[in-house]
Amino acid sequence: MKFNNKILGIIFIGLLALYFIKKVVSKPEVRSFKEVLVSVDTASVNKLIYYPKGGSPVITLQRNGSNWTANNGTKTVDAVSGIIQSMLAPTTEIKPLQLISKSKEKWADYEVDDASGKKVELYNGDKLLSSFYVGRFNFNQNTKTAKTYMRLSGEDDIYIIDGFLSMTYEKQFDDFRNKNLFNGLNSENITGLKISGDVNIGLGKDISGQWIDDEGLTKDSLSVARYIQSLSNARGSEIIDDYSPHNNLISQINISTKDNINNQNIDIYKEGDNSFIMKSSSNDVFFKTDSSGIFKSLYLDLKELL
Repeated sequence: MKFNNKILGIIFIGLLALYFIKKVVSKPEVRSFKEVLVSVDTASVNKLIYYPKGGSPVITLQRNGSNWTANNGTKTVDAVSGIIQSMLAPTTEIKPLQLISKSKEKWADYEVDDASGKKVELYNGDKLLSSFYVGRFNFNQNTKTAKTYMRLSGEDDIYIIDGFLSMTYEKQFDDFRNKNLFNGLNSENITGLKISGDVNIGLGKDISGQWIDDEGLTKDSLSVARYIQSLSNARGSEIIDDYSPHNNLISQINISTKDNINNQNIDIYKEGDNSFIMKSSSNDVFFKTDSSGIFKSLYLDLKELL
């Protein structure tokens, strides 16, 4: 059987078409969005500018050696480096799950605009390493999965990020501050506890290591140990800046230590019917509390123990 040129041409075109179809079908899929949004060497970051949600003052976090400070435009305080590290940790690599929108009109819906988003800028000196907005947070109760919406500064695209990134950046100025009542308090070194002011009562360790009150009665060592542990872990919540006592000191807790090297005190001030101000000698910060907060755990519980 002989083939004329026309038939041969049709066969050639068909084979050529099959070849190109195969090439297209087998071609690796190309992602339509970035594989990595943020990738930063966090060790090189020595400044973080944070714009909290809701128009709160901009917070500048500055590293000096191994220590950090926080500034809100009017006040500079020592910052807790662990909290800042928790904000930096995700930025070593943030990968998107999905590109959700390319429209600037959707920024507000997903809270990645200036008005409702949380903006983060990472610097090495004056060099901007990365800048991005962290937006709305969704948690699916059925699948127990969390998602955060995010946008890179200067770009319109909105991405979905896996996890609790939005919660990581839910910070205000006081969140960066040291809220421990005591710094460097070692519970093993405590040898005496006393309340002075409204009452004058106390207890201390005798030669054998037993806890004895002012009347010479032995106290339950387990109860004392629990209270001392609460001292070591004590944290305030609401900080009151520029507080000035006005002859309203009602009591003081005195903590004695071995060799009297790290003795510490807590001053307690009364403010209103159910409001108190407390400040320790090792953290120059005034904390506000009601009768169910640290006023109870540090003062009332000790009073009951004594």
